[in-house]
Amino acid sequence: MPDDLPLQLVDLGAAGQLRVQHVPEGGAALMLVTAADGTPRLQLSLTAGELVIDCLGGSTRLRVGGALAVEADSLQLRSTHDMALHCGGDLSLRAAGRIDAVADAVAIEALRGDAQITANDDVRIEGERVRMNA
Repeated sequence: MPDDLPLQLVDLGAAGQLRVQHVPEGGAALMLVTAADGTPRLQLSLTAGELVIDCLGGSTRLRVGGALAVEADSLQLRSTHDMALHCGGDLSLRAAGRIDAVADAVAIEALRGDAQITANDDVRIEGERVRMNA
């Protein structure tokens, strides 16, 4: 945060400090939460067109006691390493358009019960070798 702009500090005790930077008209408003040792942990930047939430250090966990709904015009999830979805019940993927899965390799396994493919039109399987019951 620039040091020459008006600053409001809120002491969070042993947990750290909240800094709110007041900015001139048209600039980004900044809020920074630091740990007790001064390490930046959370920063919010607010402009007329965008809110940016940056988790700056360590792991981050969002814990919700009830249901969580996320709604947006568009949604992207990105991970520089692995990504996993775990569900204790049924998982449903629905799209008004296509669903594309692209990877170096793809495995689909039904641990109990049938695997079912239903299509309104043709079902095409393409590959160097198509093995049935192999």
